[in-house]
Amino acid sequence: MGIQTFEELRKKGCLYVDKTDMVWHIANDNKYNYLSRPRRFGKSLLASTLHSYFEGRKDLFEGLKITEMEQVWVARPVFHFDMSIMGSNYEDFRSNLYLTVKEYGSLYGETKYETAGKCFADLIRKAHEVTGQTVAIIIDEYDKPIRNTLYTDDHDATRSYYRDFLSVLKSEGGHIHNVFITGIAKFTQLSLFSALNTLRNLSFETRYAAVCGLTNDEIDLCLKPEINTMAEKMGLTFEQLRQRLREYYDGYHFTEDLIDVYNPTSLLTALDDKKIRNNWASDGATLLLPTIIRENNIDIEQMDNVTVGRTELETSDYLLSKPAVSLYQMGYLTIKDFDEWNYTLGFSNAEVRQTMSDIILPNIMPALNDSSRANALGQMASAMDKGDGDKAMEYISQLVAAAPYDNQKHKLLESHFQFLLSMMFYSVGFNVQQEVRVAAGRIDMVVTTRHQLYVIELKLSDNGGAMAAMEQMSARRYVDAYSAEYRQLNQLAIEFDNKTHCVNRWIWQRF
Repeated sequence: MGIQTFEELRKKGCLYVDKTDMVWHIANDNKYNYLSRPRRFGKSLLASTLHSYFEGRKDLFEGLKITEMEQVWVARPVFHFDMSIMGSNYEDFRSNLYLTVKEYGSLYGETKYETAGKCFADLIRKAHEVTGQTVAIIIDEYDKPIRNTLYTDDHDATRSYYRDFLSVLKSEGGHIHNVFITGIAKFTQLSLFSALNTLRNLSFETRYAAVCGLTNDEIDLCLKPEINTMAEKMGLTFEQLRQRLREYYDGYHFTEDLIDVYNPTSLLTALDDKKIRNNWASDGATLLLPTIIRENNIDIEQMDNVTVGRTELETSDYLLSKPAVSLYQMGYLTIKDFDEWNYTLGFSNAEVRQTMSDIILPNIMPALNDSSRANALGQMASAMDKGDGDKAMEYISQLVAAAPYDNQKHKLLESHFQFLLSMMFYSVGFNVQQEVRVAAGRIDMVVTTRHQLYVIELKLSDNGGAMAAMEQMSARRYVDAYSAEYRQLNQLAIEFDNKTHCVNRWIWQRF
């Protein structure tokens, strides 16, 4: 875990999922290339693999697909920039970028210019002259300096200095063999996408759908021993654990063929720790999200089934797009469906839902401090997983009571209560399905924990309440749809009071 350089990975004999056929096409099919993927999806490892290829390191690729494709291995000058480490403000960015460029002077000749852009242009020409080979340029996480200063006074200065640096990619095109740029979001204000009119956006191309991340086939081919070991520790079968891993870390779709892609860092961390948990949030991937939500006044409830025009999603600027597009670029939303004109976006998986709910719950339950809320959620989760529906409902009642009326006034009450419950369940890592269609009707919620499955029906007190909810579930035999489940089956009917907006009563039945 944690290895992001191809050379180190190969020299240590680590497992490598072979994607070098795609690497070859990126390096040879088009001069200017851009790939957008969320954080923690292996963009840096891909950039490092390209770096080794451009340097002609045939020894590192023995036994991989690319050796069947490449006939002549050429060692080129490579300029590789990791923009994620250039600093969080303008002065640090300007200084670090300039010093990084100047360091290449030791290889190709010192340069006298005083800005990163002019030094870069000079060194590209020198590198071509010294080696006789056109250069390769890799810019990893290119958008990080702009995202770092997005809502600060440093933004304009950073953008201007950066634009001057990136303009070199066009002006020195005659000395360049290949440019590969990665990022999370596009910033057209940098003029990168307008200046490089041949820049190829690989992000939505089917052939590169799984260039970063892991597919189900790749997991079954490469990770069966690790999954078996984890399953044994957790007391699950191989297939049971595969399903849980799929629910928690799978579900990313980057192209219209809807190839399932796992978040590789989250999945591999889970297999290494032998625990299913929210690795996304613990890695700091959520730092910008509260700001994005606040600045755009996002209604999270509406984000799980939102329609966005195809052109808008594929070409939108980060700053000018709808909030849904920003959330897609950051990895919180993914493509769920499409037609000729639109994409339908929704939350990617349980890990993302948990991250979102952790951010939302403090805002919708301000009466509870972080410690009290976390304790109530933890006690609820423990009781539900042990199959103690009554104990769980005591904590659910407390949490619902902490959500003030102001948060409910624009919502149908039953829908709002369903939203509250889903946020609670997501926040503790449970899998939640809403409005589930089965043979006899539509179930309000189906919630699965490690050991339990709950079929849940919600009713307001003036609509029959808990008794009517339980009668509906029993008469329509909702649980029969889950008779093959290895988990313990439960029915839970919850009644909410129309006037107090609290839990009024509940009926729990265990099978």
